[in-house]
Amino acid sequence: MSNPPGVDTAQTLSRGITILEMLADSPNPLSTAEIARRLAVARTNVNRLLNTLQQHDLISGNSKGWRIGAGIHNLSDTRSQVVDTTPDVLKRVANRLDMTAFLVHERNNMCVTLACAEIPREGATLTQRPGTVHSLRVGAPGIALLISMGDRMTSASLKELAGDRFEEVKAARRRGWAYSQDEVIPGLTSIAVPARGSHIEPTALAVVTLIKPDVEEVAAVLQEEIDTL
Repeated sequence: MSNPPGVDTAQTLSRGITILEMLADSPNPLSTAEIARRLAVARTNVNRLLNTLQQHDLISGNSKGWRIGAGIHNLSDTRSQVVDTTPDVLKRVANRLDMTAFLVHERNNMCVTLACAEIPREGATLTQRPGTVHSLRVGAPGIALLISMGDRMTSASLKELAGDRFEEVKAARRRGWAYSQDEVIPGLTSIAVPARGSHIEPTALAVVTLIKPDVEEVAAVLQEEIDTL
């Protein structure tokens, strides 16, 4: 993935930091294949990043599962603080739709969860942990963020960033919402709407559910609620 025009960043460093954030936010070790999938980067490139991080004792493990290493504790925690209180709008969306609702934003060309509101249930409860990171090219929230980012860049730049999802981004942009199934997590359906406007930071409001909902009805609620953020 490339950075937006005019933004001068060290992409390799950015990806390395993103890997550390992924591992810090994951309750279980992540395999090399899973990290490559989330980053949407070739596995050979990911291997080089992982080897470098391992040499500095920032991660430990092997290709079947990586976790944060002991060396990370020698560094100051400079990660951006995610929202630690759930906005009222997320609680309202969760209650209106009876689904887990969450807010995402773009950071370093990745989709990052800011906050989540879930519906308590007996047994398993769907949640989207704040700080969860995945590629913009994966899932409805990522597509919605690409729509939001598209308000601030040329079509050519958006096409480069969206890659093989560009046509899907264009279609989602026309209707105002994005939909995905079995992408970020198998078995789950997600619907997301972007915050629009060149003056707005790339943000999207999304829900995730185990059932197949009335997509247009859900999208209408999300579009109504995102205007209150």
